[in-house]
Amino acid sequence: GKFMETWTVSVNPKNLVGTGPYKLVKYVPGQFLVYERNENYWKKDENGNTLPYVLRKVKFIIPDKNTQTLKFKLGEIDFLSPSPEDLPELYYLQKKLNFSLINLGVAQTADFLCFNQKKGKVEEWKWKLFTNLKFRWAISHAIDREGIVLTVFGGLGKPVYGPITPSNKLFWEDNFYPEFPYDPEVSKKLLKEIGLEDRNGDGWLETPEGKRVEFNLLTNSNNPLRVKIGTIIKNDLKKIGIKVNFQPLDFNTLVEKLLNSDFDAVIIGFTGSIDPNNSKNVWLTRGQLHLWNPLQKKPATKWEKEVDELFMKASREIDFEKRIKLYKRAFWLITYNQPLIYIASPYVFTAVRNRIANYYPTIWGTYKPERIFIRE
Repeated sequence: GKFMETWTVSVNPKNLVGTGPYKLVKYVPGQFLVYERNENYWKKDENGNTLPYVLRKVKFIIPDKNTQTLKFKLGEIDFLSPSPEDLPELYYLQKKLNFSLINLGVAQTADFLCFNQKKGKVEEWKWKLFTNLKFRWAISHAIDREGIVLTVFGGLGKPVYGPITPSNKLFWEDNFYPEFPYDPEVSKKLLKEIGLEDRNGDGWLETPEGKRVEFNLLTNSNNPLRVKIGTIIKNDLKKIGIKVNFQPLDFNTLVEKLLNSDFDAVIIGFTGSIDPNNSKNVWLTRGQLHLWNPLQKKPATKWEKEVDELFMKASREIDFEKRIKLYKRAFWLITYNQPLIYIASPYVFTAVRNRIANYYPTIWGTYKPERIFIRE
């Protein structure tokens, strides 16, 4: 019962026990961490040399992306995960600053728009809309994903309609998952089918009860890409008669609202994972990260019930091919029902100084990082 008291941020790093290739030797909160090679690490290369090759490394804590980029250009750090807006400049600086820019392909996940479907947390008329499949389809068709790729990612990305992107080759299959291409006319038709029309000629849709169709859309203000996406979605939905009140918030305030289901709609994203079982807290109805309707005592819909069953069955399945089919069916249901309206996935780039050798980055992380070495 003493673990939380034993390993705090103030503990001497020498007292930390681990079996990895490095050991933490110094930590300055908010500034940097220093690692040295673990002399007791078990791995060796083909010639019997101790791994890892690099004896010492420093990880800087730099929350601001602009500061990260500046430090990389000044030669103070060796690796950078550049933002899309930095790519054009970095592309032309490669030879001058002696580094390489590597395209790793489309990201393993994407940001999404989520409507709050938890009963009692939004106004009743909004809840009826947010839980209506045709309404979510209409919103999905109204989002110009190609325009977002061009405007926000500089053309370096792909439209995405569900949680599986082409980078996850185990579960991706061309033309398998439903798609919702940009088509405002389809959106208008779907909205009319559920009784939403401009009844007073003011340019905004109203419900049969006379409620103007509008909702508040949140995102975190420290993510400029999401802020841009939110602005575009606001304008896209205005074209079909839906009013969006877009409000970026500081991250901690946003998280608090999400945990309490205190929102109409949000643009956010989750970290991707190779194995779907690692994301079961998102997809199982009882999960706290089942963002649109978390912590359900029993599934609110038939399709969510089926997803629960598929995930539980897949977690016990030892036949690899059968397991893949179970998860693909689950992700097909998720994509079809659009509880999370995925938007676009950028290409992921990494920048690395040319003095770094044996560096093989992938979309899922670095391949055999213990074999990296530094050219003299």
